[in-house]
Amino acid sequence: MARENTPNISLTYETDKNNNFSYDNDIKNNMIAVDQAIKEDRDRLDNIENPDFTTVGSTTDSIISVPESSVKGQVSVGLKGKICTNLFESQNTKDSLLNIASGINIPIDLNGGISTIGSVATIVKKVNLVSGRKYLIKTDWLSPTTNNATLLRFYGGNIISDTTIIGTPTNNNLSSYLVFTAPETDLVGMAWRNNVSDSNYYHDKTFIYDITNETETNLEKLIQKYSYVNNTKSTVSTRIKSIWKNLFDKNASRISGFLAQDGNVLGSTGWFTFDFIRVKSNTSYRLSNQASSSTAHVNFYDNHKNLIGGVTNSIAVSVFDTPNNCAYIRFSTTFTTLDLVQLEEGTTATEYEPYTDSNLYIQKINPKTGEIETMNSLLNGVKDEVFVGGDGKHYLRKETEKYILQASDILTLDTSFSSNFDIIQINKKNDSNDYNNSTIQSGQTLLDGYSYGAYVDNISMIGKLFTSTTSRYGIAIQKGKYTTLADAQADKYLGGLAGLELIYQLAEPIIYENGENGFRVDGQLVSYGPGTTIQIEPFHKKVHEYKDGIKFPFAIANIEKVYRIHGEVFEPISFNDITIASDSLSITIAGEVEGENFEVYAPYKLENHGGQEIELKVPNNAAEQRDGNTRMALANSERLTRHESMILSNALDIISLELQLKQLGGN
Repeated sequence: MARENTPNISLTYETDKNNNFSYDNDIKNNMIAVDQAIKEDRDRLDNIENPDFTTVGSTTDSIISVPESSVKGQVSVGLKGKICTNLFESQNTKDSLLNIASGINIPIDLNGGISTIGSVATIVKKVNLVSGRKYLIKTDWLSPTTNNATLLRFYGGNIISDTTIIGTPTNNNLSSYLVFTAPETDLVGMAWRNNVSDSNYYHDKTFIYDITNETETNLEKLIQKYSYVNNTKSTVSTRIKSIWKNLFDKNASRISGFLAQDGNVLGSTGWFTFDFIRVKSNTSYRLSNQASSSTAHVNFYDNHKNLIGGVTNSIAVSVFDTPNNCAYIRFSTTFTTLDLVQLEEGTTATEYEPYTDSNLYIQKINPKTGEIETMNSLLNGVKDEVFVGGDGKHYLRKETEKYILQASDILTLDTSFSSNFDIIQINKKNDSNDYNNSTIQSGQTLLDGYSYGAYVDNISMIGKLFTSTTSRYGIAIQKGKYTTLADAQADKYLGGLAGLELIYQLAEPIIYENGENGFRVDGQLVSYGPGTTIQIEPFHKKVHEYKDGIKFPFAIANIEKVYRIHGEVFEPISFNDITIASDSLSITIAGEVEGENFEVYAPYKLENHGGQEIELKVPNNAAEQRDGNTRMALANSERLTRHESMILSNALDIISLELQLKQLGGN
C-alpha cells in the first residue's frame, strides 16, 4: 500500500492497486485540492489586478502630488495637530518708512511694526532665544518697498552685544528672510540694516520660528512651508481637496473685468477675473486656451496673496514658471473660452479634462458652546491625531487640551523671590499630565508667549513657564512689568495674562469616533491617478443660524459657497448678495432675515492656522509595483483561465481512473 501527492496541487493517487481504500473519500479530497489550487491562483490574479496602497508622508506640505504609479480610488487620510508659535507674538502693524539712507537700522519694534525713532536697543521687541537652537525669521514688506535689506543684527540683549551680525538675508521681491543659530541664550531684539540709500520700506508682518527640529534644509522650501501666524496657532478645521489635472475651475467665484499686471481688475466687456488658484513655487505650469489679448498675463502671489510678480505675453500665456515664494496665481479669460481653459503642472499640454475635485472635511466642534476646537501638538512630540481604524472608520485621539486662562487662575505676584525677574503663579489643570507632579516635563505645556524652561535664577529665565508646586505653574516676567496682582489678572488686550491660551498634555488620552462629541469627518477623498494634486488648508464648513449676519471664529480668506437650507433643500446664494466684513470675521446676505439657516464654505486665512502633519495612503497599481507592466494582468488572467480548465480536465481524468481501479479491485 502506497499513496503519494502531486507536488503542485496535492492530488492523492494510489500506487498499490491491490489496496482496498475508500474511493469516495479520496475522490472528495482530490476535488478539495483542485478547488484550493484554483482559489490560490485567483488570489494571485486579484493581487495583480486590484490596487495596493502607497504611503505619502508624514509631511507638513500643503500641496502634494500623488505618485506616478497611482490609480483612481479612495485615499485614506491620517492627520496630526501642529502648533506654530511666532516668537514676535502679534506682528501685524503696518508701517511706512521713506528714503532710508545707507547705514540706517530698521528695528522690529515694540508695537509690532518697524521704526527708526529712538535708541534701537530700547525700542526693539525682544524675544527669548536659546543658545544653539535654529530659527527662521522673515519680514514681508508692502509695495512700493524698495527692498535693499543687507544685514540682520542683534540689539538690546543682556549677553549678546549690540550690532552683532545675525546674517545676510535673502531678499525675494517683497520679503527678507534667513535662518540663523542663536549664539547665546538671551532676551534680545533684532533690526534689519539698509546699506543702500533712497530705499523705501513699508512693513507688513514679521515672524520668527524655532525650527531646530525641522528636517528641511532648503531655505526656499522652508519659506513655502512656514507662513505668518499671529502669536501661537494650532491646527484648525481642515479641508483636504483632491483635484484632477486641470486646476482651473470655471465655476469658481469670479468678477467681471480684466486683471491688470498691478493686481487691479479693470472694466472690460466679456472678460472675467477668477479667484486665486493654489500652485507650487519654482514649478512649471501649462495654461492652455487662455483668451488672446495684447497684454495677456498671469499674476503671481505669496501665501498672503500679496502680488509678487507675473508673466506677460502679447497673445496668450502658455508655459510659465512660478517664482520663489509663490503660493497662488490669478488670470483673466473670456466667457467664450471657459469650456476650453486648462491649467496643469508641467510644460506639455494634454487632452482637456474638466475641473474635477473631491473633498474631505475634518473638524471638532464643542457640542456645548458650538466653538471650533483645534488639534494641537506639544514640544515633547505629543500630538492630537485623526486616524482610520481597522474598521475603516475615522477616529480622533485627543492627547492635549486647550484652556483659556481666567483672572481667577492667576494666583500670586512675587516681586522679591529673585533679583532677576518677578514670578506669577497660575493654576495647573487637574486633568493635565503635570498635575501632582513637582517637576514639569519639558515640552508638555505651552502658554501664549511663554516657553517651558527648567528653573534657573538668571535673566535668561524671563518669558519662561516652569513648575512652581504640584498644582501651580510659575511664570518668570520682567522686573516691574506688573505693579499689583490685579494688573496681571487684567485681560491680555490690556497687558495682563487673562485670556491667554494654556495648552497641556492630558493625563489620559480621549478617543472619539466619527460623529461623537462634535468630531466629524465628512466627504470622501479620491485620487484620480497621475496628475492628481492634493491640497490641505484651514477651512470653515458649518451650518449657521442667521443672526445679524454670520460670524466666524477666525478671519476668512474668501467665500466659496453659501446655501440657504429649507428642510432637505439647499439653495445656492449668489456671490453678488454676499458682503464680507472689513475684518473678514463675518458676512451679511442681502435680503435675509433672522433665524434662517445657512451652510457656509470658506477657507480661513493662513495666519490663523498652525499647519498640520498629514499622511496619505494613495491607491497604487500593484502590477506596476511588482511587474512594471499592467498589461500583464490581462494576459495572466487569460492564462489562468486556461490553467483552471486544464486542472478540471485532469481532475476528471483522475476520477475516471480511480473508478476503473475500483472496478479492477472488485474483480
